[in-house]
Amino acid sequence: MSEKELKRLFIAITFHPEEGFAEKIRQLRQCTFRTDLVNWVQPDLLHLTLKFIGETDTARMLDICSAVEAAVRNVDPFTFTLDRIGAFGSRYQPRVIWLGPVYTPDAIVQLHNRIDLNLAKKGFPKTFGNFVCHLTLARIRRIDDKSYFWKQFEACRQLFSETVEVRECVLYESILHKGYQPQYVALEHFRLSGKS
Repeated sequence: MSEKELKRLFIAITFHPEEGFAEKIRQLRQCTFRTDLVNWVQPDLLHLTLKFIGETDTARMLDICSAVEAAVRNVDPFTFTLDRIGAFGSRYQPRVIWLGPVYTPDAIVQLHNRIDLNLAKKGFPKTFGNFVCHLTLARIRRIDDKSYFWKQFEACRQLFSETVEVRECVLYESILHKGYQPQYVALEHFRLSGKS
């Protein structure tokens, strides 16, 4: 029997930063000191994950593609705004800095739910917990001066207002490199076709 070929997969919406986004990130990065350990995500790696699939046998790719194709069929393209920064983890131990919408549009929640349900019908586990629409901006390993961090963080809360046009979903492979940022390879694109 041949050995399985595994790929680490997820489905996402690609984020294309507008002009001026890099400057806003620079301002947000002032939240941290040089002695802090914060890994900022490169702009070309930013995305909104709709469904993390994980280590998957490549023989299941056809199942994944058919499930996502069915999920996006007759879904109209839509637009929304990323205008809220937040942090996952506790106030004493923040772990992730993220950017998301103040008001999550029903369209993106429904798209996530359709993909999740269709993949579940193919035998993939359903997403655990509530779906939180967000871009991961940074992963925090250590913050030395938490009061400074939160003071600066609060000052940046109104900084962002980024438009996201959702015209397609992308199946990505995530390739992890020890000590480096991951590499994301687009494997398939699924266009939102709109109502027929």
